[in-house]
Amino acid sequence: MTSVSNWLTGVNVMLVMAYGSLVFVLLFIFVKRQNMCFAMKSQRGPHVPVGHNAPNDLKEEIDTQLSKVQDIMYEPQLLADDDARLLQLEIQGNQNCYN
Repeated sequence: MTSVSNWLTGVNVMLVMAYGSLVFVLLFIFVKRQNMCFAMKSQRGPHVPVGHNAPNDLKEEIDTQLSKVQDIMYEPQLLADDDARLLQLEIQGNQNCYN
């Protein structure tokens, strides 16, 4: 009976409550950071306000132009077999190749 009463002293109860609240706060901070990280990754557009002090019609124009950026497609051009850059690589050989 005395061992149970020694274990449940006021100091031990306060320490358990303090550790529990510390764990809760740390978990809350971790979850909030993860949530903000995923929110920033999924957000399209700049992470800073663009045209913050601009008039409304200029802000709308900026937003429409920024939304067009997602539609830009770039396809690189392949080099022809007789391109000078390919011939230059063949002449130099493997002196700059680290593979």
